[in-house]
Amino acid sequence: MRIARLDREEFLNRKLDIQPGEHGGFWEPTQGGKTHLAYQCAAVAMKRNPHLRFVSAMPKSRSPATRMWADRLDLKIIDQWPPPHSFSRPRGYVFWPKHLRDAPADQNRAHLAGQFRRMLHDQYQEGDSFTLADDVYVLACIYGLNTECEEFWTAGAEGNAGLWAPNQKPSGTIGGGSVSSFSYNSPTHLFFGRDTDERNQKRFSEIGGGVDPQLIASIVPHLKTYALQTPAGRKSISEKLYIDKRGPYMALVGPLCMYNGFMTTDSNEKRRAYYASPAGREAIQRANARWREKNRTPDDLRERYATDEEYRDGVLRRQRDYEHRKDDEARKLVFDHYGRVCSCCGSMKSPTIDHIEGDGAAHRRELKIRGGAKMYRWLVKNCFPPGYQTLCKPCNNSKASGAACKLQHIRP
Repeated sequence: MRIARLDREEFLNRKLDIQPGEHGGFWEPTQGGKTHLAYQCAAVAMKRNPHLRFVSAMPKSRSPATRMWADRLDLKIIDQWPPPHSFSRPRGYVFWPKHLRDAPADQNRAHLAGQFRRMLHDQYQEGDSFTLADDVYVLACIYGLNTECEEFWTAGAEGNAGLWAPNQKPSGTIGGGSVSSFSYNSPTHLFFGRDTDERNQKRFSEIGGGVDPQLIASIVPHLKTYALQTPAGRKSISEKLYIDKRGPYMALVGPLCMYNGFMTTDSNEKRRAYYASPAGREAIQRANARWREKNRTPDDLRERYATDEEYRDGVLRRQRDYEHRKDDEARKLVFDHYGRVCSCCGSMKSPTIDHIEGDGAAHRRELKIRGGAKMYRWLVKNCFPPGYQTLCKPCNNSKASGAACKLQHIRP
């Protein structure tokens, strides 16, 4: 059986079709990129179904990735349910109840279970919702909410209440049990990362829907892995096996993460080398010529631009606004990748991008730019190359006169 290979951006923007009330499942060991992919899918669902109320359930006490995605998707982090009244409706919520730090573990689990039970009940009963349970093993097994999750999986589709559930331990544990088998046979969309644990592969038989479990078990242990640079450091991320049970259809989705500029892959190195070669530069020139011919401004508008001052001012104003928006987007992507905390003193005020080797001025002269927004755009265009770090403005200014910052810090 031939299975299509898709890069991440093509899959998300052209192939992934999420309808209201459909469920999704993600199965992969920890630190494999489940949360990143789940939020990417959520972004697609929110864009195509803006009427759905999106809620991400976060049972962990700390998750930098969740904070990053809350900021990126304009999600409001709340610690109480129902959400507080607000005159401006956010795109969605991250429900992140506070842990009882000084209480016994059983009391803290009971407290969190009550909070999440109330939220899951409302999302299911009210319908027209998209709930992301990250991680569903913690919610269903440790906090004892398997029954609440089963309500979504068995009857949520009728009310357009979808549950998307990343799971790092499909086989479960002796002490904590396992997530309901409905988590396999109810989702329309299934994602599998590389997993060599045969105990996890045994649960593939629960998928159903015309999907051959032996075929999945033969693919999942051999999925390719890539060394990727992420905001949390360098990680080994595998491609994902995607199954749409409406066909069923299957595809291998690569870990290319230029989607919102979160990671870079080794394939980007080859792309940069090609476009730096004479053949690559000629290809770019031909593509630019085709684009200019296709998008050439009509003669009547050219004449109006030359003679109508008010029209010309409007065109220039829209161009400036567009450039400012692109500059802001590039700056956000750069600091999403390199971080917003100063690598020297730990400050989050006035972040800047620094050349680690201290050759920033020579590099900018070579690129014929002064820095700032043009430097951010260059970093995005070149897939966030290594050799850069975040420094606050005082540390960067101090380092400019030498190889290292000369300020005396007491790092928090």
